[in-house]
Amino acid sequence: SSISDWNDGYAIVLGNEISNDRMWEGQLRMVAIHSRILTQEQIQQNFEVGVGLKYFLLFYIGDVAGVPADSYIVFEVSQFDEHGYLFNTPTFVNLDPDWQPVPIEIEGIRIGINGKEAKVGQTFANLDVDISAQGYLPGAGQLLSRSGAVVPLEKGTGSDEFFLSFEKLGDEDNAFVDPAGITPTPGPDAEAVSDIGVRTFDEINASIAAITGVPVINTNVSAAYQTFRQQLPAVETFSAYLSSHQMAVAQLSLTSCSELVENNPGFFSGFVWDVAGSAFDSDIKRRQIVEPLLVAAANIDLPTKADNLNTQPDEITDTVRDMVGSSVPQNLVNARDDLSAGPPYESLITTMLLLDSSDTGPDFPRTKQIVKATCAAIVGSAVMLIQ
Repeated sequence: SSISDWNDGYAIVLGNEISNDRMWEGQLRMVAIHSRILTQEQIQQNFEVGVGLKYFLLFYIGDVAGVPADSYIVFEVSQFDEHGYLFNTPTFVNLDPDWQPVPIEIEGIRIGINGKEAKVGQTFANLDVDISAQGYLPGAGQLLSRSGAVVPLEKGTGSDEFFLSFEKLGDEDNAFVDPAGITPTPGPDAEAVSDIGVRTFDEINASIAAITGVPVINTNVSAAYQTFRQQLPAVETFSAYLSSHQMAVAQLSLTSCSELVENNPGFFSGFVWDVAGSAFDSDIKRRQIVEPLLVAAANIDLPTKADNLNTQPDEITDTVRDMVGSSVPQNLVNARDDLSAGPPYESLITTMLLLDSSDTGPDFPRTKQIVKATCAAIVGSAVMLIQ
């Protein structure tokens, strides 16, 4: 379209905004403004020519045994950017117009700059081509590769000098030996990683199901898991475990324990479902609730208390059982003997009975509440969580 009516108050800005606050991080290699509309053929021609100055570098190879005189390897070379040269379309050509192609083997071309082979950009090192009458076109030569190679610029255009090396050219062989690699400096020792960690969200869900026997597809359990899934730990690292994670674990544990008590009370073998004051009036009755959960959660064989894990604490059975269900006061330092070592506290079951030991309905709702809470305390504890 015509720009004869162009508003001379407009500005042409390339690579930025007029406000100069949105700098484009690319590179403009050529910008052209034409005074007329170009035809499609002209546009295509300009595109094929490409950007920047191009040179044809001819490397003479006619002095090598097995290679006819007047033979050259020709590269189209341009300065790719301020850091490198682009070597493109290597071609074999013989400048004798009457030359008849003969078989010539060419393998492993490497580009050298200023007396040494370039350390990078050796695209043609894997080249393996035979010059033949079928591939050679008189006047144009035989294209060896359609690939290109970018070689680092050192001194700049007009100052850098180039040469080629070959692994095989005509009758000559030059075995190439890869230079010895640079041995990296050993890095600092990584921070020690704990051998143990916490279970992640899916592992927690599966572990609770395995302990309680309530499947993950249970309607209430599945709904709770979907609700709290993003609040459960996603990594095993202890330092990443937050109080919000524990709240989600508690909610999921309580949901599964509620389903267990309501639908499978036989899990607690021998326990007599009675009013709360009577149901928990002895350590024997309390253990009928606590021990089946410990067997499932801690993988412990009772009554021998033999555990099946080599690294499991020996005190886990008595400690957890007493903290949750003992009828005598407990202490964090020593759960049974030395009450002077710290302030005593009552077990979970005793505390709940002190708050309310009444049952007002035929289904012993308070007894079930205490069993559910006891179950959730064990299932949602470190016994399940740490692995």
